[in-house]
Amino acid sequence: MFVTRTIRKGRVKIGKQWYAPSNQHMQYDGRLDGLRYIFGRYYRWGSLDNSFEPFVFLWGSQAAYKGKEKWGTGPEIVNGYLVWCWWRQEVSNAEHL
Repeated sequence: MFVTRTIRKGRVKIGKQWYAPSNQHMQYDGRLDGLRYIFGRYYRWGSLDNSFEPFVFLWGSQAAYKGKEKWGTGPEIVNGYLVWCWWRQEVSNAEHL
């Protein structure tokens, strides 16, 4: 399932949960704040309640999705890599509500 969200203060809200970049390859520096991106969610295999995994992935910009820019040319790409691909569900969601 794909959703479009605006990144705000390094966070996105999807399905009543807040997600933040995993910072595996580079510490998030705010360059994507205020921009709209496409995020993908994964169903948890074998779940009877159709729940989702505790992570999402950043697919690319909304402009790339609509064909208005070439995929992989926006600020989400650093030195040729999509450094903030994986976003983890935050443990404490109360502070953002």
